[in-house]
Amino acid sequence: MYTTAPCVQQEKAKALPVKDTDIPTRSISKTPSASQTILQLRIVRVVQALLLLLSAAAIGGVSFYFSNAILAVTHYTPTFTLAVTDAGAKTVTLQRTADTLTPEVFEID
Repeated sequence: MYTTAPCVQQEKAKALPVKDTDIPTRSISKTPSASQTILQLRIVRVVQALLLLLSAAAIGGVSFYFSNAILAVTHYTPTFTLAVTDAGAKTVTLQRTADTLTPEVFEID
């Protein structure tokens, strides 16, 4: 094989000046590396999952509250203020008041 003599290699090395830029340094680039991009995507996905979980819990809580409010049974005992004066097989006689004089259909149990 052909090789150059050691004295020629030394002369070439002397001829090339060494600059500060020739030293390999770690460059700070504005573009993120692959690991940074993966980390950012993972953070975005975790935040999205948390927001989805939080909104599902909020919708479920609101739905549970209003469904209980709609389905709540209020038990009360009715108060009867009209006095029955007479009752027959097909008729009921009530006292004459402002409520009984209005023409309405009453349901009697």
